[in-house]
Amino acid sequence: MLQFHVDDAVMKSLSKNELSVLQYIYAHPQEVCSMSIKELSSQVCYSPTTVLRLCKKLNLSGFSELKYTLKSRLQQPAPTFSSSTGEPREDTTILENMSKELVATFNFIDHDQLLEIIALLDSDKPLYIYSPGGITGIVSEYLQRLLFIAGRKQVFMMDSTKLAQHIVQELSPDSILFLISTGGTFAPTLRLAQIAAMRQIPIIAVSPYEANTLSTLAQYNLRFFTTQRENSGAEMTSRLPLFYLISALIRCYVLYKDGIRL
Repeated sequence: MLQFHVDDAVMKSLSKNELSVLQYIYAHPQEVCSMSIKELSSQVCYSPTTVLRLCKKLNLSGFSELKYTLKSRLQQPAPTFSSSTGEPREDTTILENMSKELVATFNFIDHDQLLEIIALLDSDKPLYIYSPGGITGIVSEYLQRLLFIAGRKQVFMMDSTKLAQHIVQELSPDSILFLISTGGTFAPTLRLAQIAAMRQIPIIAVSPYEANTLSTLAQYNLRFFTTQRENSGAEMTSRLPLFYLISALIRCYVLYKDGIRL
C-alpha cells in the first residue's frame, strides 16, 4: 500500500491546482516514479513551479525526493484494472475513470489513521451512523450491514435528520458518530458534526480528498478520490470509491479482530 500521508493542515494549504497534481500522483504512482518534472507538468497541465510548490508543502526538498518517497513506499502493488486498447468508447472511459479513482483512494489511505479508527470500532462504545438518504444513505446502510456481519454490536442508524440532531445532543463522549459525505459540505451532516464536536464526541468522517468543513470537525478522517460530475443539472458523482473505502475498512477491522497485524 502507498502510505503517503498528507494531514489535514497540509490539505487545507493546497491550492486547487496543487490538489489536482496530488490526485494525479495518487492515481499514477508508478508512472510518476519514472517521470521527469517536465513530463509530470505536461501530464497534469500545470507548471513545474506548481509541482515544486506541492513538494515543499509536503515537506519534501523537491521532485527527486517525491519520487524517492513514492518508490520506497510502493511496497505492495496497487490493485490493477484492465483497460482496452485502441479508440476508447464512452463506457470504457467511464470505467477507466472509476479505476483511477479507486487506485487513488486505495493509495490515499493513511495506515496510522486507519488503525486508530479500527481501535474505535473494536471498542464497546455505541456507534451512531447518520443516513441522509439517497445514494449516500445506501452507503451508510452498507456500512451498518458490514459491521453487523463483522460482529460489531451497538450500531445504530439515524435516518431522520431531526431525530439524529436530538440523539446526538443527548450522546455522551463515550459514543462514536460516523458521518459520510460526498462533498463534506452537506448542511445537515455538518450540523450533526458541530453538535458532536461541542459535546466532545469522537467523529469518524468519510469525505473527499479536498479540504472540506466536515474533515475539519472530525477527529478521524477517511479520504476518497472522486470527480464531481453533473448531467443536465443532476449530480452524478460516483459512489464507487465510497463503497470501496467502506469495504476496505471493514476487511481491515475483521483482520484486526482476528489478531492479524496490519
